[in-house]
Amino acid sequence: MLAKIDAFLNPPAQTFRTYRESDTSLPARYARAIAWYRQGETQRAVDAVDVLIAEDPENPYYWELKGQILFEAGSPADAVPAHARAVELMPQDAPLLRINLAHALIETHDETVLERAITELRRATIDEPNNPMAWRLMSQAYATLGLEGEARLASAEFHFSVGQQRQATQFALRAATCSIPDRSSGGGRWTSCWPPAPRPRTWKTWIVARANGRGPFMKT
Repeated sequence: MLAKIDAFLNPPAQTFRTYRESDTSLPARYARAIAWYRQGETQRAVDAVDVLIAEDPENPYYWELKGQILFEAGSPADAVPAHARAVELMPQDAPLLRINLAHALIETHDETVLERAITELRRATIDEPNNPMAWRLMSQAYATLGLEGEARLASAEFHFSVGQQRQATQFALRAATCSIPDRSSGGGRWTSCWPPAPRPRTWKTWIVARANGRGPFMKT
């Protein structure tokens, strides 16, 4: 809606002039919640969004906004339930909501939730295979878990997504030295990745194919 766009693009002071307190319409209350968030009035913003959620609890974007407010206020653990609810309400075609959830999970610095974060990111990259944030976060999560092969492949995808083919090639070749198990079936080597059985002498062929859109390195 226009009010949401206005509130994110315009300075909060302008938003408050446009959508005055006397205006109790939904667009005005939505815009003011965003303006309070943007000027650092976290609790006031959360309270305003909670009212919107109470009126329309099935709206995923209200939950997304609540999660965003809490996350950027430095409370990722508190943001997780809100982002999770947004994903639950819009499970299809919502890669950005999944990325938000994964980001919050990672920022809790709780290693027990990293597998869940990776799952959300892998699902997000099905719809947006060239989303740099998704691949960067995936690489971070894998590295924290000590899974260097997966981390390097995700880093290769990140660099491809921002047009840095040279760096992508370097990370892909480094990944070729790692053993990456098939996490879906519990065994094997490299079968969770693309290509399924890389060897250093043939990596250049696969890299060219990836650059031409035949990939990605990691199956999602």
